Amino acid sequence: MKEPKYIYFEKLPNRDGRTTMNWAIRSKSNKAPLGRVEWYSPWRRYCFEGFVGATFDEICLRDIAAFCEKETARRKENAKTAQSE
Repeated sequence: MKEPKYIYFEKLPNRDGRTTMNWAIRSKSNKAPLGRVEWYSPWRRYCFEGFVGATFDEICLRDIAAFCEKETARRKENAKTAQSE
């Protein structure tokens, strides 16, 4: 995955004893919080939740989608490896 142009992902501490990772999405220009990526159990994948008032263009949305896909694949591979051990 290439480096996002306008945003960055900041790893957050795990909440409520969860084992899955969470990330804040922030603007590179002013570090404003724009949303977060976290595990959504019903869909078994990482999903994006934008904050009210945050605006995204197609470049940012593609970067967020690529990040969610990458982290979902990583988590599923890690779970698969843990089961086989």
